[in-house]
Amino acid sequence: MTDPVSSAILSRNSLPPPIKQAPLLVIKDQVKIPVTLLPEGLSTMKQSTVSALCKNGTSHIYTGVLLVDVLDSAGVTLGDKLDNKRLTRYILVTSADGYQAVFPLTEVERSIKNHNILVAFLRDGMPLQNGEGPFRIISPGDKKRSRWVRQIHSIEMKLAE
Repeated sequence: MTDPVSSAILSRNSLPPPIKQAPLLVIKDQVKIPVTLLPEGLSTMKQSTVSALCKNGTSHIYTGVLLVDVLDSAGVTLGDKLDNKRLTRYILVTSADGYQAVFPLTEVERSIKNHNILVAFLRDGMPLQNGEGPFRIISPGDKKRSRWVRQIHSIEMKLAE
């Protein structure tokens, strides 16, 4: 029989169970149009590039679609139509292994902040490698790279309570 205190500590410190990796990106929850994208679908959208330093200090050019444009494709209210009621929304990005990071909508919205958060699918002109892709968040304005989520499985628009 397992000690209940040990079980509680283990379950509290454990990540959610791994999600089976599929080469797609799901945009869902508080969106008008739930979207499922394959890497090829993302590559047909308006592309942007950012130069960013990785953990080891090397500089790379990442190519992808700005997170705000991915949200726009899912019908998220942005720009002039974004009112104060919607400012409590946030974006939850989940990786294939269950790792999660949060981006407030106000950090992504162009009319509020110019933070080019990228949903990348290429690094230095090549598809992201296994363990990194097929999609990855690149947030070049972050001093610490803890929100640079690899192997993105889903992007969810949530409403703070």
